[in-house]
Amino acid sequence: MIAIDIVLGTSIGKGFIHWFIGMYAPWSPGGTDNGFWTQITQICQQSPHSWTLAGDVNATVSALECPIGGPDARRQYLQFLCLSNGLDIWTLNPDQTCDHDWTCRARGSTGGGNIINRIVTSRIGFSDAEICVADRSSDYVPMTDHRTVMGFLNIHPPPSTNIMASQVMFARETLTGQGKPRLRYPQSSEKHKFENYRIMVHERIKAKSIHTTPLNNDKSFISQYNALTQIFKECGEATFGRAKCNK
Repeated sequence: MIAIDIVLGTSIGKGFIHWFIGMYAPWSPGGTDNGFWTQITQICQQSPHSWTLAGDVNATVSALECPIGGPDARRQYLQFLCLSNGLDIWTLNPDQTCDHDWTCRARGSTGGGNIINRIVTSRIGFSDAEICVADRSSDYVPMTDHRTVMGFLNIHPPPSTNIMASQVMFARETLTGQGKPRLRYPQSSEKHKFENYRIMVHERIKAKSIHTTPLNNDKSFISQYNALTQIFKECGEATFGRAKCNK
């Protein structure tokens, strides 16, 4: 295990401490609660604001992920999530399966594997997150039976300035505003929403006669680009909704 402090910048040019923990959990953490996951829980509970944990946890949280690990691996991992107020990012993906999203499988196997490479973040400060597995041929990592996992997190700064890293100042060009959470990806039972989105976009374009506007200079291109962007944003939010904040 390794733990480091990361300073995340804010829109006002300051920063706050975010704890990052990289780890490799034992296959069988033991039958008692005085070992590995207990220590990890204590570390997370001491964080002044938000934290993120990533690595091979050697445990799964649902049968769709192909259970693996010793007899106490899942129990202790779920207990860690509860006691640390942590959120497993894979649980935000409604359609993950061990057939497609596996992160580890036996050498020579052609079927699915296990989803044991995971990312956990604190519910404190949580705004939005995504996770996926690197499954392109160019993403291959040699000398391992694991696949890389990529995560994207949006963290809210602490409400109190007392735990801000006020001595850290960021250049103006690095400042970014806090955008809205991403659009909510529909579940497998909601695939009809894609067609609803297509129809809504088509009707908005016709109503504004965008499709009849000629593109013959930079000004007309930028004008149509902005108009289409606004339509895509409004229709996307109306059709799919946005991921909930602070779950």
